[in-house]
Amino acid sequence: MDPDPAAGWELSATMRTKTVPVDIAASLIAVVPRYAELDGRVAVITGAAQGIGRGIAIRLAAEGMRIVAADLDQGPLAETEGALRDHGVDVVAYLGD
Repeated sequence: MDPDPAAGWELSATMRTKTVPVDIAASLIAVVPRYAELDGRVAVITGAAQGIGRGIAIRLAAEGMRIVAADLDQGPLAETEGALRDHGVDVVAYLGD
């Protein structure tokens, strides 16, 4: 079965992926903190603008961690930073490799 581009599927030479929007507010609210020892610590996350890196940033922010989000893609990085900051997360964005 071929993926339907209208449903958000993208084809690449090696894999099929689906782009799924992440609702940061719902993600931060839905997560019950399980690791009290992470609260207030700093996480440095590379590739934090989108995909797995963004998911990790959201998850660790829900644990109460302060986030340093690094990425090469300025637009999505600013989006991630702003969304986290809007929800009270102490976050710094670093544009670079």
